[in-house]
Amino acid sequence: HSDKIKREEEEENEEEQTRKKRVMSLQKFQLEALSHAMRFPGVLRISYSTCSIYREENEDVVQKVMPLAEELGFELAKCLPKWPRRGFAEVLGTTEAAKVVRVNPFEGDDCEGFFVAVFQRKKETCEKIIAAFEKEEEEEKSKRRNKNKRDLESEVVVVPVLYTGNAKKKKK
Repeated sequence: HSDKIKREEEEENEEEQTRKKRVMSLQKFQLEALSHAMRFPGVLRISYSTCSIYREENEDVVQKVMPLAEELGFELAKCLPKWPRRGFAEVLGTTEAAKVVRVNPFEGDDCEGFFVAVFQRKKETCEKIIAAFEKEEEEEKSKRRNKNKRDLESEVVVVPVLYTGNAKKKKK
């Protein structure tokens, strides 16, 4: 009887190790994908969501990406304000945890587990990005105008003249 219990415990331990490997692999991918998305200058809002109840894929990913997010002008925005279950404050802190949504069927939610965090660019960052795009666009227009002007100035136009012999002779 004790051998059976020992085998069951070993199997459970192996299953847990396999689950942890899989979750950590997913976390790595999710961090890379989220970090990549944040680097697009025109992105104003990113919704990060998983169909997972695991902290490693949810709050841990948000916590690990926050330094980059802040560097690039993002902040967490509160999503689904009326939803009661929020993120883990021990990972994100009370203020940031209150902005994310956590759904867990083991805690009374009548659906599969999922998680949502919304990253939004700060207004001042958006204004800087828009100003930079407008400046770049104006510089491109100016370059095109100058190129067109130089092209017109450098073109030599040869106009053929055909002599037909019908010109009037000067009287002496």
